[in-house]
Amino acid sequence: LCSVDTNGTIIVWDVNEGSVLTLITANKELKNVETIEWIELKTPDNKFGEIVWTKHFDITIKSISMDPFCRNNVLFAIQAKDCCFATIDDLRPNGSPNRSVKYYSVVSNPTKSSPKSVSSVPKYTLLTERVVSSDSNALSDWIQICHHKAVRNQVLLAISRQILVIDLSIEAIICCVPLERNCSNITNVFSCRNRNAFFVCHDFGTVSLRLFQKQVVNDANEGTDNVIISYANLCQSDGLRLTKQNKIFGYSLSPTDETKVALLLNNGRIVIKKVHKIGTKPNYELISLPFIYDIITTDEYLASDKKCKTYRILMTQMSSALNFSPHVIRMCPPVTMRNWQFHRPLLAVGDSSGSVQIWNLSLSSLDKELGIHSFPVRGLEWTGLDAFISYAYPNISPHSGKTNNELNITEVNSGTTYPMRTERNMDSSPIESLRISHLKQYLIISFKDDPFEIWDLKSLSLLRVMPKQFSGVTAIEWSPLYNKRIESPNNSVTSLHSKENFVVTNSTGELYHFSIEGNVVKEITCIPPDTEMSANITCIAWKSDQVLLGDAVGNLNVWDLKKKVSRIEPTHRGPIKKIRFGPGRGNMKFLMQYNDGVDIWDTKDFKLSAQLKHPRDVSFKIVDIDWAASDRPILCTSEGSLFVTDMKLRQYSSSMSELVVNQTDSQDIDLKSMNFYLLSSMSRFIFKSKLFLNQWTGGPKLPDCEIERNILISKLFNDCESFHFWNIVSYVLCDNKERLDRNHDLFLKNHTYKDIQFERVSLLDSFRSNYNQNKILYEMLLLLNQPQRAVQLLLESDSSMTDYYVDALKACLIASLQSNDSAAHPVIKLVATNLIANGKVGDGSQLLCLIGKTQDACRYLQSANKWLESICLAKCTLEGEEYTEIMRRWAEHLISQHNYKTAVIAFISLKQYMKAIQTLHKFDIERAKKCFFEMMANMKYLSRTQKTVENLWYSYLLFRCCVVVIPIYIILILIGSYAMSNNMQLPSMVTTLYEFSLLVFSAAIIFIIVLILATFGSNSNKISDNDLEYESDILQSINETSFDDLTLTNTEERLLTDIERTTDQIEFFFENCDDFVVDLVSIEDTFASNERNYHFDSPPTYEEAVRSDKLKT
Repeated sequence: LCSVDTNGTIIVWDVNEGSVLTLITANKELKNVETIEWIELKTPDNKFGEIVWTKHFDITIKSISMDPFCRNNVLFAIQAKDCCFATIDDLRPNGSPNRSVKYYSVVSNPTKSSPKSVSSVPKYTLLTERVVSSDSNALSDWIQICHHKAVRNQVLLAISRQILVIDLSIEAIICCVPLERNCSNITNVFSCRNRNAFFVCHDFGTVSLRLFQKQVVNDANEGTDNVIISYANLCQSDGLRLTKQNKIFGYSLSPTDETKVALLLNNGRIVIKKVHKIGTKPNYELISLPFIYDIITTDEYLASDKKCKTYRILMTQMSSALNFSPHVIRMCPPVTMRNWQFHRPLLAVGDSSGSVQIWNLSLSSLDKELGIHSFPVRGLEWTGLDAFISYAYPNISPHSGKTNNELNITEVNSGTTYPMRTERNMDSSPIESLRISHLKQYLIISFKDDPFEIWDLKSLSLLRVMPKQFSGVTAIEWSPLYNKRIESPNNSVTSLHSKENFVVTNSTGELYHFSIEGNVVKEITCIPPDTEMSANITCIAWKSDQVLLGDAVGNLNVWDLKKKVSRIEPTHRGPIKKIRFGPGRGNMKFLMQYNDGVDIWDTKDFKLSAQLKHPRDVSFKIVDIDWAASDRPILCTSEGSLFVTDMKLRQYSSSMSELVVNQTDSQDIDLKSMNFYLLSSMSRFIFKSKLFLNQWTGGPKLPDCEIERNILISKLFNDCESFHFWNIVSYVLCDNKERLDRNHDLFLKNHTYKDIQFERVSLLDSFRSNYNQNKILYEMLLLLNQPQRAVQLLLESDSSMTDYYVDALKACLIASLQSNDSAAHPVIKLVATNLIANGKVGDGSQLLCLIGKTQDACRYLQSANKWLESICLAKCTLEGEEYTEIMRRWAEHLISQHNYKTAVIAFISLKQYMKAIQTLHKFDIERAKKCFFEMMANMKYLSRTQKTVENLWYSYLLFRCCVVVIPIYIILILIGSYAMSNNMQLPSMVTTLYEFSLLVFSAAIIFIIVLILATFGSNSNKISDNDLEYESDILQSINETSFDDLTLTNTEERLLTDIERTTDQIEFFFENCDDFVVDLVSIEDTFASNERNYHFDSPPTYEEAVRSDKLKT
């Protein structure tokens, strides 16, 4: 993820790990960054963050849109009076573009209309230049300009009340989509890739879906069919009821299924709206993940009014977020040996609206949100793991200094709230703080001007109101050193009484020590103020034998009760607002909050461990602090965010895999709701293996069809490349026309592609208004073998044009070539080749098409590096072997450019499956090659080839046997001959052993001869000429892979590496267990993480992980 701030600093994030990969600081060139786009670029690791190249333009670029069909084409959106947008077509990763920028302007259309048009011309006209005239009505107040992801060379331009669809290949505005009267203004447009549709985001959170509609109208006057296109409002959602404080900050479309739109609000919440088709019954027996092409079929492109009633956009999810600041936070009691089985790390957050949110920090999820108070929450304290006390009051009256307090105790599980101190809250001094004793028996409520009160938490009764001399205390803290004693009066029921102590400080700096037992409060001692400390003690913290006191000047007084010594440490940071010790026995680290940041200190060494200052280190102020665990401080900021950070106060993010329990038990997993990106690499590998091998046993079943199962796996893992690959396989093998749309136009069947080109010709014929568009239409007519219409178009040229004479000669040439006389063909071919040699490839290829040399024209276009034009010409005019040859040359060109993905798809569309497998092998997609090859064999597409491979394998094994058996047999024969010729007398045991060995190897030789005769003598194994091509292809693929040394895939290497790392961690743990300090929280997290990452039904062996086709887990 790449992010940029207003200062120009660019940060590249690893989203899964929550870590920064690259930080690019702002400079003069990056000071005002308007937009960012990703491009593919291979650079060394030490070049990250460096500027590769810079290109300066004389225009102000507002946004960038990359062409999804060709990454070299870029669209620049410009907000200027003389220009609307510009394009370049030679964007290279390793060098700046050299070609000139092509500008486009959109101006208001004149009132006249074209007589050729069946429908009215759009209100705007596209000009391929900057507007020179100052009085022209050039469009400059556009909202968004972007490429259409589903249709090649189309651009969407959004204005406040309408959307213009522009075709750059014909340089015309082909459609104007106005909004209905009940729709609000447009704020954003998202184009779909797998269907010719786009989502429109409006004001107030309304989302609508526009679907492409085509209507063919017969023109009776000219006897032609004209095409009218539009984008119908398929469905529209309800708006969000936003208050004055709520605003929509951004929108996003799900890039995989393209059925969900997310809306980001300024309060941090995310609202997700999804498209639903009414009336469809879900199949609960099979797993299904509906994408946009599953919901909307291509048959619905035909104009109809019924489809609008079958679709709905409904709000399906809303993520939780913190409410409006300012906030107060308090963590629940820490985990102990008594409560670790049912403890949950809950954080209570009070906001300015009077609500309290309960967050589960282990899951980063909102557990509950309780509306408790009518005023801003001022403080929180937990009475246990399932209840807390909170207080709130409005702003204090400046005249009387009195206010109306609200004090409530709330049960977390039930949400029940019990008011406290109801008769004393009205018109009283505002509550300053709450302090609950360590044994959860007593509660102290301190006030700004009144004396503090002591309450019994068990009975919620007032025990004592202190005298007036204890009015306006500045700090209170309970002692953790409490004593328990058991009394048994009259030898009856045993009653437990606990004695606890607390200390308070007043405005003069005096410290009072009290003890409380039952309803008896005793003052033990009074300590006068320290001369080196300020009289205003702001906070006290007490843990074990250490007492910390902070004052308004910034001095920290440390008392060691065991050693009976004290020391003062000046911090020079201003008033100390809060001090909180970290949880855990023996953990003496504490957090200190100042006006400009926080510090972490350790009382054992009494040194500063970490420091965070505003605005030196961060841009936000810290308003509250607490501890989530012994090594996890919590910072509440003035911007309304909570940061759970590390002990260095530098890391504010965590790995997403830590938030999900990585279970590999299939019975406990819902595939539809599981996000596999949150799992570890090993868990993803295990899941994918089970699904790939159809070994899933939990919940709904997987499809039996291998193609559909692979498509489903691609959906689950958000693998776009595999998704498009298997969709094309389904389109080619199963003739599933719904799988492909215009986003894969080059791989559609030729008649479908030709229909698309005829549609574009009809649109251009309706909207053409200048000579340049007439020229484009003439070239398209020749491409589609429409010479008569092309001649008619040439004859319509204005006599005042400079190219009038050339057009007249072209018309005469085309008309004369319509006869079957081929005498002039050699001359025309010679002229065409001369034109091509002189750089006029377009004119030369047109002449070749006129005389029927279309294949030669395609080859010349490919030689001139016009690959797209050659493929378009071949799909419209060629068939059979000629078409296959042109496509095969294009695929080989893609391989030479290392574009293996498109090359594989091209081979599959030509049904040259072995070429596709070889390309997959070069692209190092071993599993895709294996799956595709097995599927081809199962579907009888490669039955002969599979038999050839088996025969080759058996022959290879036979050869290995011959290499071993024949030399040994020859050696035995030579030994026997030598012994017989010399009349050697050998022991009987040696003779017996020799005869037995000779007998065994003779039988082996006879068996090998029989196998050789059976292999090469059978007529069924003879390879036909048709199979020789397959055999050579397979041999080449086999020769590239050794039978002895099977290489590990990247996933298997990571699997073995993770297992070795885990083994090393276990060995290190047991070697150092004597010096290991037990920390319950860290041990629980460590073992939970290891259990998540390395949980198997049975561990895979090395042989299974490397050599087996089916991974046993």
